[in-house]
Amino acid sequence: MNYFLHKITTLIMLFLFILTPFQSNFSFFNVNRLTNKAASLVNTIKKLRSSTHVSCHALFPPDDAIEPVLKALIDAELSSCNGKIDLTAFQFSSPEIFTVLLDASRRCTTNIRIVADTSALGSRFNYIRDLHEQGLPVYIYPATGPSKKYTIMHNKFIIFYSLSCIWTGSMNFTRAGMNSNQENVLIIQNPNIVAAYAKQFEKLIQRSTKL
Repeated sequence: MNYFLHKITTLIMLFLFILTPFQSNFSFFNVNRLTNKAASLVNTIKKLRSSTHVSCHALFPPDDAIEPVLKALIDAELSSCNGKIDLTAFQFSSPEIFTVLLDASRRCTTNIRIVADTSALGSRFNYIRDLHEQGLPVYIYPATGPSKKYTIMHNKFIIFYSLSCIWTGSMNFTRAGMNSNQENVLIIQNPNIVAAYAKQFEKLIQRSTKL
């Protein structure tokens, strides 16, 4: 009897150990609340897309749920093929964001471009090569050459052109970045700032090699 009780207790503890990060970081039991919060934020951004003022929203994962906000922004930007996304990533191993980008790319095949650090190709958990194999244009930094060997592409920003906003901050596009690391994300809405990031993105492409 004690043997079976010990086994049951062990299984319960294991279950709680596995579930705890989902409760605290994914807010597993508050999916509707998180979805509504993300929708509200994106609606605010939509309303201000034509404004010349600077609007800024600060998020702090894991205290703030990042994934539903990012998914909602991607869907809103590419709800029609008038939208366009440029994304830079040091690491990209989130299967959820990979799936959202892939679904969006099937609607608008030429409207997503990615610049990634070369280290993203060295991990089997990264989805950068998978995005390339699905037809998305992917550029790898740095371009070949001995002078480029010891530099990295450490940006983690996304430009949402039709929403006239950028996503930037410390967070990598990984599960750890979104759900457990202490990170910060800024969503900044202003056409001049979007233009500055777009200019820098083009520089990064010139400094990279297309897969």
